[in-house]
Amino acid sequence: MIGLLHVGRPDLPAIQRPHRAALAAGEAMLAIETEEFAAVESRLRRLGTPILVEPMRSADGREIEMVVRDPAGIRVHVLERRPR
Repeated sequence: MIGLLHVGRPDLPAIQRPHRAALAAGEAMLAIETEEFAAVESRLRRLGTPILVEPMRSADGREIEMVVRDPAGIRVHVLERRPR
C-alpha cells in the first residue's frame, strides 16, 4: 500500500516531526495503517528494526505513528487511527 496522508481538521495542531523524519528528494516511503500498533511496534523492536522516529501521538490522541527502515533501506511509516 502506498499511502497519502491528509489532515482533515486544520484546527488541530500538526504532529511535530523530528528532522530525521524528513524524506530526501526522490526517496520512497511505504505507509502502512494498522489496527494493532502496539503489537507491530513490539515485533519491530524484537526484530531489531531500525526506528527512525519513535512513536508519536497526535494532539487529540486519535493517531499514533512511527517511522522505521526496512532491510532494503526503505522507510516505512506505521500508523494507527482510532475512530471518534
